[in-house]
Formats: sequence, structure tokens, C-alpha cells
Amino acid sequence: MAVCVGLDLNQLSLDIKPLPRIFVIPVFFMEFQMVKIFGFILLGISCVSFVMIPVVPFLGFSGIKIAGITTGLIITGEVLFYLSLFILGRSFYDKIKSFLKFRKAKNINTNLPGQPGQMSM
Repeated sequence: MAVCVGLDLNQLSLDIKPLPRIFVIPVFFMEFQMVKIFGFILLGISCVSFVMIPVVPFLGFSGIKIAGITTGLIITGEVLFYLSLFILGRSFYDKIKSFLKFRKAKNINTNLPGQPGQMSM
């Protein structure tokens, strides 16, 4: 036969005081910095996995193992890259996107000769 012993929390005299506000903000900031560092670590592992793809054929594996390792590296690199973008946020995505733009969009000339509705000379 089991006996349940009830514990009255009102009778306990725990002296727990909340942290002052000055300590709460740096703790949150440190946690945010750790998340940002974790995002950059994931991005670095993603870059390393993509750099390893051309190296795999020279490591002496058979053709099937090379194909499997390469596929695994591609999938790992993509997943870690998108996960790091998710963690680092929209501003980091915009920085990467602006870094990868090699040229600006050109104006499209719609007044070309030979188009329907225009007179050719």
C-alpha cells in the first residue's frame, strides 16, 4: 500500500529574489551571441563540406563509395547552409545575396525592330 505525503509549499520559507534588471540584459545578450556563433559554426562546416567534394576522388575510395560520400557531403552542406541562414536571420541572408550578385540587371529594350505592332524600316 502506497502512502502519498503532501507537501505544502506555503509552509516552505524559500527566500528567492528575482535578479536585478542589470543582470538580465547581459545574460540575454550572451545567449544571443552564442546562437550567432553557433550559426557561423554551421556555416563554416557547410563550407568545409563543399570544399571536400573535389577532394574525395583523390582519397582512394571505389566509385560507389565516392558517389555516396559526395552525395552525403552535398546534402549535408545544403542542410547546414540553410539551417545557418535560418539561425543567423534575414540580414545575414541579404548580405550573402548582395555578395553573390555579380552584375546588375540591365534594362530590356522593348522597341526592337521586327516586333508585332511596330513598323520596320
